[in-house]
This record gives sequence, C-alpha cells and structure tokens, in this order.
Amino acid sequence: KVAGLSCDKFGGPSDEKAAEMVYWDDIPSDASFVSPFKAVGPQNKYLTFEPDEGGWNNLRMAMETAVATAHAMGRILVMPPEQGIYLLANGSNKQKKKWTYSDFFHFESVAIEHAGVEIISTQEFLEREVMTGNIKSAKTG
Repeated sequence: KVAGLSCDKFGGPSDEKAAEMVYWDDIPSDASFVSPFKAVGPQNKYLTFEPDEGGWNNLRMAMETAVATAHAMGRILVMPPEQGIYLLANGSNKQKKKWTYSDFFHFESVAIEHAGVEIISTQEFLEREVMTGNIKSAKTG
C-alpha cells in the first residue's frame, strides 16, 4: 500500500517504529473518490506544473499539492521533465545529475489505489496531445 511505510527490506526500523514517522493517513474512502469535474468539458483535461528551484522538501510539497489539485479538479497531472535538483547533483562526475519525480515516488501505485488520480510524464503528454495535433494555437486554431 502506498499510504504505509516499510523499511524492513532496507535494514531500517521495524514497521511499528516506521509507522511513527508517517505523517499521512490512509483514508479508505479516498481511494474511490473521483472529482465531479472529471465529467465536465473535454474528456482529457490536464494540469502541468514546474517546481521551483528550492530544496528537496519544497519540491516534494509542490508535487503533493499538484497531485491533490489535479485530483480535486479531475485533471490528468503532467509531471515536469527530468531536471537538476538543488544540492542533489553536487557529487562526482559519475553521479546522476537530473531526476524526475518518478525516481522518488511510485506514481503507478498511487493511480492503482486511487480511482480519480492519473499521472503521466511530460513525454507521454507530448506523445498523446502535441504529436497527434490535439494541441492547437489559441491564435491560429
């Protein structure tokens, strides 16, 4: 389950102790919530976001807010493309320099557990909407 925290397989604390670190609750009724706005307007509506250049905690909070906003609005969340993250690329030249949120969070599990949540990558958005000609200029149509 996404709402839990288990560190056992990584040599961390027991599940009982890990539960003390969890700041979120698993609310079973949330899993079936689908925004009433999902059925209004075009079938596919999107929310894109670009995080600021803050530290990891600011990036995580921005992502959590974007997920909650997209869920409430009945929109598909488009995650930002791979990018550098402040203070995570300060190591050797062999260290990875750019990441996506998918490197840290398992969005497929979130979507499986929550009926009203759909999260896609920028690449997937471009393939679905831009490369197929679905995105048109507001000025030229």
